[in-house]
Amino acid sequence: MTLRQQIVQDHIDKTAAKLGLTPDQAFLVFGHSLFTDKSIHSFDANDNVDGGQDKQIDAITIEDDSDEATIYITQIKNEESFSSNCIIQIRNGLKWVFEKRQADVDTLSNVKFKDRIKDYRTVQSSLGPSNIYVKAAYITKGLKS
Repeated sequence: MTLRQQIVQDHIDKTAAKLGLTPDQAFLVFGHSLFTDKSIHSFDANDNVDGGQDKQIDAITIEDDSDEATIYITQIKNEESFSSNCIIQIRNGLKWVFEKRQADVDTLSNVKFKDRIKDYRTVQSSLGPSNIYVKAAYITKGLKS
């Protein structure tokens, strides 16, 4: 394990202890907090869409101001490498958020994912697509070296 990976692991362990989470859940919260530049304590459980039929998307955070919004979409794997197959699956997941018809979205059994897609589309309808900034990330602990 590299020094950077050890530092990350220490943060995962501390997050798990502070919030009473499993290591995978703690890495989700920790990685998401780094990506969104927010505290681990500000993670909204409603943003967590992980589960069956999540289309390789773990969290969708919507920061909606009066005239613009930022959407954070993350896939977080508590692993020391990344999978090119996972990247393809994330792309497919993004298609569900941005391109699939509502009738298709309604068929999803993952209610949390379905609700966040609907929330995003409500914001897009309200603000217009040019006032929305989308940030997507695939986060792992990094490659061994």
